[in-house]
Amino acid sequence: MKLRPFVLAALATTASIALVPLAPVPAHATGSGGVALYLSAPLVQGSGIDPEGTLTENFNGLAGSPTTVDVDCPTDLAIGTLSVAPSTAACQYRIPGIYGGASSTTSSPFFGGDGSAYFGTYGNPNAELTFTFPAGGVKYVGFWWSGGNRGNVVTFYNGATEIASLDTLALEGLLGDGPPSSWPSGNGSVTSIDGTDYPKGHYFGNPRGYSESPPLSQSAGIAQGGDTYTEHRGYLFGYINLFLTGDQTATSVKFSGNGFEFDNLTTSTLAQAPDTSMFFAGGLVGQTVQFLPGGTDVTGSMVAQSSTTAANLSANGYQRSGYTFTGWNTAEDGTGTPYEAGANFDFARDLILYAQWELAEDDGEPLANTGADYSALTALASVFAVAVAIAVATRVSRRRV
Repeated sequence: MKLRPFVLAALATTASIALVPLAPVPAHATGSGGVALYLSAPLVQGSGIDPEGTLTENFNGLAGSPTTVDVDCPTDLAIGTLSVAPSTAACQYRIPGIYGGASSTTSSPFFGGDGSAYFGTYGNPNAELTFTFPAGGVKYVGFWWSGGNRGNVVTFYNGATEIASLDTLALEGLLGDGPPSSWPSGNGSVTSIDGTDYPKGHYFGNPRGYSESPPLSQSAGIAQGGDTYTEHRGYLFGYINLFLTGDQTATSVKFSGNGFEFDNLTTSTLAQAPDTSMFFAGGLVGQTVQFLPGGTDVTGSMVAQSSTTAANLSANGYQRSGYTFTGWNTAEDGTGTPYEAGANFDFARDLILYAQWELAEDDGEPLANTGADYSALTALASVFAVAVAIAVATRVSRRRV
């Protein structure tokens, strides 16, 4: 049975709690790039990025037979190679349990299922699982974090240099440290890029225990070894997406701490943009500018831009039919502070910017199509013009007579 170290919560000081929203930035992490953290919708267990340049290790079909304990993890994987410390026994290759083993690899919410093989740290608070990526590094890392213990940490490296880290306390700072007393919305909700609200309670409990999406009741008990367990309902489950921007590239990632279960580890060598169903959780390096579409009919997506130094704002990645992008503003209605496209920003603070739009012109003529009635108005204008021409011609003819 998984033991959650509640003692750590009792020992946490007010100062340490203040750091919960995001792990502190390493003092040596510099540059005009960063790491932006997004979470997928509740019950999602697979990556939702563009498949180009992407590799996924779902820990199924590897050499050896996974079991509950005592089977060391294979080290030659689809996304790179694995090294384990302090001994090979610190990583266990496991069959589905009440905490680990995704039932889906898709980016759509998935409930129920039988689970699958997965990796996890085991039996040592100093366990470290380091995945080294192929030469050149990656710009995206995603994984299903299932029932994380306090003390679990994910750390990114470029060579020997630490870029950023994320821990369980950071997730608890975002979603809560336990299921809300009034489930599922007792401790609020988070909002995706496309404006969908996700109750925080939906992130608690193994998706295998749910029977519908969105869930109408808490995750049920999961059978294991002839018994049924509900302990998993007190833990966070979610697909983590980390986008590396600017000059940041990760050559390896380390999972550390005891009882760290994960699955569907995905990387991409290409810069990626978040799916609009994801929600922005924060930047892990420097200060962050979040770009929002500025309209409900806008398509496209942009990853938040983080930096520790001044840099030009990212190029616009949104499109809106019948409109022209004109820049950014701190207010969606354009009443705030404007920023030109590609403007230089000092990144001395976090900022939210909304895309600004104006109706497009059509070959120098009046405003382009703005709705379903445009064609009718155009036709009416043409009829009016013909009528005026006929009237003028008639008057001229009468004068000549």
